Amino acid sequence: MKKDRTIKQITITERDIVDLVRSELYNTGLLEGMEEQEIKQLDTLASFELIQSYCDHNIETVLKGFKTGLDDMELEEFEHWFGFDSEGYLRELKRLLK
Repeated sequence: MKKDRTIKQITITERDIVDLVRSELYNTGLLEGMEEQEIKQLDTLASFELIQSYCDHNIETVLKGFKTGLDDMELEEFEHWFGFDSEGYLRELKRLLK
C-alpha cells in the first residue's frame, strides 16, 4: 500500500514562541523608552519556560488545536489564546536584569 504523503505540516518550536513574544512586545511599544542594550539583555533572559510561567493555559496544548501557524499572531491574540500576562512577563525580565 502506498504511504500518504504530507502536503502541509506546521512546525512551531519553543524558539518561535520566544521570537513571537519578543517581536510583539517591541511592535506594541511595551519596550518603548528602553535602550537598545537593555532590550538585547532582555533577549538573553527570555525563554519559553518563562513565557509559559506567565500563561494561564499550556501553550503546547492550545497549539495542538491550531490549524495555522503563528505568522500573523499579534500580542493581543497571544494574550487571549494562552492567557499570557505580557506586562507581568516584562516586569519579571526587567527584574532579572538588575
